Amino acid sequence: MYCATVFHHALPAYLSDELEHVQKQALSIILPNDMSYHKRLSLCNLETLKDRRIELCNIFFYSICLNHVTS
Repeated sequence: MYCATVFHHALPAYLSDELEHVQKQALSIILPNDMSYHKRLSLCNLETLKDRRIELCNIFFYSICLNHVTS
């Protein structure tokens, strides 16, 4: 979790795409090939890896802000 928040903004687009490709391949092995990638994600209740990294960054940022305000 912390690694994603630290390195997300430094991750080049081509590496982000490569990581997404791994998830896409895994889902194509698990689920039928006649479905789109977004349909597979929806069926498995998943988000894209980039969206998950962004969400983790947002959660981490807001937790820092809350801790700063309450301190």
